[in-house]
Amino acid sequence: MLEAKKKYKILVVDDSRFNRAVMTSMLEKDYFLEEAGDGKEALLLLDDHAEEFSLVLTDLVMPNMDGFALLRAMKERGWLDFLPVIMVSSDYTSENIETAYNLGASELIQRPFNERVICHRIDDIIDLSGRQQELSNALVNEVIQKNETNSAMVSILSHIVETRNGESGNHVRNIRTITEMLLEELTRVSDQYSFSSEEKRLICTASSLHDIGKMTVPEEILNKPGKFTEEEFQVMKGHAMAGANMVDALRRGQKVSPLIQLTYDICRWHHERYDGKGYPDGLKGEDIPITAQIVSVADVYDALVSERCYKPSHSPEQAFHMILDGQCGTFNPLLMTCLSNIFDNLKDALTVSGSEQSENGEDSAQEMIEEAVAHLHDHGVTATESITQELNRERLRFKFFFNGAYPGFYYTVSPAVLHYNKAGMELFEVEEPIVEMDLESAPYEKYDRPAADRLRRKLSTATNAHPLIRENILLNLPGEEPRPYLCELQTVWDSPHAGHYTEVMGRLIPLDGELPAAPDAGERGQLPAVRSEMTGRQAYDLLSAIKFMVYNVRLVDPTDNSVLEIDSSGRLVKTGQPCYRFWKQEKRCANCTSMKCLAFRKNYSKLVFLDGEVFHVISRYIKVDGKPLVLETLVRITEDELFDGNGESLPIASISDMHSKLYLDPITHIYNRRYYDAETRSGEKICALAVLNVDNFQNINDTYGRKAGDDLLMRVAQLIHAGIREPDTLIGYSGAEFVMLFASIHPDALEARLNKICGDISALSVDGTENGQYITASIGGAIGPDVPKALLKKADEMLLKARLNRGRVELWRQDGES
Repeated sequence: MLEAKKKYKILVVDDSRFNRAVMTSMLEKDYFLEEAGDGKEALLLLDDHAEEFSLVLTDLVMPNMDGFALLRAMKERGWLDFLPVIMVSSDYTSENIETAYNLGASELIQRPFNERVICHRIDDIIDLSGRQQELSNALVNEVIQKNETNSAMVSILSHIVETRNGESGNHVRNIRTITEMLLEELTRVSDQYSFSSEEKRLICTASSLHDIGKMTVPEEILNKPGKFTEEEFQVMKGHAMAGANMVDALRRGQKVSPLIQLTYDICRWHHERYDGKGYPDGLKGEDIPITAQIVSVADVYDALVSERCYKPSHSPEQAFHMILDGQCGTFNPLLMTCLSNIFDNLKDALTVSGSEQSENGEDSAQEMIEEAVAHLHDHGVTATESITQELNRERLRFKFFFNGAYPGFYYTVSPAVLHYNKAGMELFEVEEPIVEMDLESAPYEKYDRPAADRLRRKLSTATNAHPLIRENILLNLPGEEPRPYLCELQTVWDSPHAGHYTEVMGRLIPLDGELPAAPDAGERGQLPAVRSEMTGRQAYDLLSAIKFMVYNVRLVDPTDNSVLEIDSSGRLVKTGQPCYRFWKQEKRCANCTSMKCLAFRKNYSKLVFLDGEVFHVISRYIKVDGKPLVLETLVRITEDELFDGNGESLPIASISDMHSKLYLDPITHIYNRRYYDAETRSGEKICALAVLNVDNFQNINDTYGRKAGDDLLMRVAQLIHAGIREPDTLIGYSGAEFVMLFASIHPDALEARLNKICGDISALSVDGTENGQYITASIGGAIGPDVPKALLKKADEMLLKARLNRGRVELWRQDGES
């Protein structure tokens, strides 16, 4: 059974009832139609029903609001992103054509028109617009889904590397091992629970993050060697809800990642007990998610067999019996059966796990990165080098900057900024944690000169293969004897072939046994969640964290298109650059999502093509110190990031396909008017431009039919293309008009080429036979150099002269010759 053709809806806008009646009689068989008498009536209809229409067909000259004003209004409202417009006018001048296309019209058709031609153009434009919208929607959904996975993993891992409790690196590894073994056994012995291999992987990954809330607990409580007071115990119990709140910020949105949901459940409820005597919510029995129950058993067992600052370790057998006897609370009987079944294998697995762990915990951190990469791959995202780099950077920042009580810093080359931790601020007596400084030319007056020179030389010769620098130095502090330190510097590189490092992480380790005071628990950096309202300082922390995860992040005030920076004190400062300048625009973008975001206080996203690259732009409404702003994050989409699980770059193919449909003429397969507008938007000067018109083409179309006309245009395009050079560009400008853009060329050589093209076309017949009707073409050209707009105007003037006699070339030269 054949599927019925979808009937689209068209809005016909014309002040003439007769013209509307003509359009209705032509189109009512194939389309649903609505009518409006002018632009204002059309806007009233579109305000409430724009998304119901597939096309607007409008006259140019109308009272109250003409066609151009209607186009401008539609462009400002962002409707042209999904709703194409065809303009119909008897005033078919070059100026009107240019204005229509500049305002975003899909086509300008001359009245009187051929019914078959306009019907075909309507069909083509609706079909193309529909396919573009489908591809764009599919791609946005793909990008959102995969960016959500990327952002979720990086955000969570940023939290985990900044945790500072005193547990060994084995704890996370052991929790994963026990969780995995309990999951396998639970699936084997019970029909009540069934987990796919992917679900098991996600649960194990989420189990690693069960205690991220402990980063909010003060160190003096977290690592207290004795028993907690009641007040201290209440603070410690708060870590479960604190971890859930961290993850909860990532759960807000239209689509929640399964990993985020599992992490939330485990963080919040892994201290609940089966009899309802746990915390924070006192859940009982099966009200506790089974994933949290499993991690709860794993957490208690590993805590018992591990040595902690407040207790010695128990033997595996002691721990096993303490859990079964209820000394650690009541657990699910089914999980107790599973624990009994796996106990012997569990002892062996944890022994092997512990023996493989390195003393400094580096293997654990690296394994976490590898697991993140594996998780991304399983979600259909090939782990790019940049993703792995960002995870490694977070690990290095933790190792050199946040970890321990040593004075630490990290330095970014561009911009040249030095970031101190609290111990570093105290040691160097600086008031701000961030200082603008060129590290390689910085004054080293506080160091002994020979050591400072050695340090500077080593830093300048660091390579990606040998990134670590160590040097013993003496530090001269005011009022104190010089003290020896080991200075460790870790350079960070964007790629194995990069010519210079992008960051330096460092720390100073005292060599005389004295350690500076440890930073306060609440002072260490943590990645803040994106909230709708925040202080300036919170916004600064947020942007500082996000900038390492995306291509660009910025604060925008859409009311005046300004971009704002925020300093470490939380003070907002306008940069003086409008937001649209990044996209190489001279005025606000037609599809400005930030303006919509500010107006409706909702999140918006879009895809932007720029210089052959694709960007996913996400706009979020926020208030900073009460000021309404938009947080824009820009993610550059690459083939690597969009490979699917089978290694095929289907989304990129979709982008290329959509890009081709936007910028290639479907008949001649050469560049179209949209491409010309995009290429010449910058206003850069070119050497020369020529316009070719196939004479009497409308009569040819009417006499021989549309297919013959299309075939003829294709053959003309092939002949022109053969007559220009590799660096030159051929564009199907409008109907039977072609534009040629020429790179550096001598006027005489240009004239010779244009005459040859004109002669070659005169040898073409309409039907391709010797007995058929032969055609002619007229060409107007202009030699610069000048901006394309100026040369196009001169070339149009020359074309009018050439068409008086047809089959001729008229060339304007800047020196006055013609």
